[in-house]
Amino acid sequence: RLLTETLDVHYFGTGGTWSNTTRTVQADETEAELGTEWTAPDVPGDSQIFVVLRDDRGGQAWAARQIQVTE
Repeated sequence: RLLTETLDVHYFGTGGTWSNTTRTVQADETEAELGTEWTAPDVPGDSQIFVVLRDDRGGQAWAARQIQVTE
C-alpha cells in the first residue's frame, strides 16, 4: 500500500526577503513547485538560508546554505 501525506516546506534566512515563506504540498498533488524567490539584502555580507521540510507523521529534514552577498 502506498502512503501519501501532506508536506510543508518552510524558508528562513538571516538576511534578505522571500516571495513565499511556506509552501504546502497536498497528498493528492502529483507534481508540485516547491520553489520560492529570495531577494538578497542591500548590504554586502554573509547570509544564511534554511529550508525545512515537515511531513504528516512528524518527520522533518532541513538544509542550510551560506551565501556571500557582494553587491
